[in-house]
Amino acid sequence: MPITTVYFQAAVFKGESKKLQGRDGMGLECFEVFWEDIAGDMRTLFTQKLWDRQLKASQKQGVIVCIAKNARSHTP
Repeated sequence: MPITTVYFQAAVFKGESKKLQGRDGMGLECFEVFWEDIAGDMRTLFTQKLWDRQLKASQKQGVIVCIAKNARSHTP
């Protein structure tokens, strides 16, 4: 079943805009500003990748960074 525009937008904007940027350096604020221009192409790209099941290894990876909530935090 193809990804609908409404579903895709809900998934993209689910995050918090002040969180860390992704590995590509683009944060949620970038998507918010340019959403009208990129939404169709992004939805097409993600739909195609899901149907083809051909993701690169780097597209299946993420980075987790532990950030201390206070200055005296000694454990994650």
